[in-house]
Amino acid sequence: MTFDIKGILDGKRLAISRALSIIENQRAEIDALTDALHGHLGHAFRIGVTGPPGAGKSSLLDNLIEVWRQTG
Repeated sequence: MTFDIKGILDGKRLAISRALSIIENQRAEIDALTDALHGHLGHAFRIGVTGPPGAGKSSLLDNLIEVWRQTG
């Protein structure tokens, strides 16, 4: 599977979904993908949480947000 950095940065759903598949499945391309994206991240953090319905995504995020608020 290949990835399209420009498509990802332009918000193209197909490019983003392919990148997420690389990350979720821990494919061999993961290092090249993250290295290519690193220079475009700036100083902000953006995380993505994926999973099937009922897996606990919202609960995980609620707890993470609480920890981040407490620790600054």
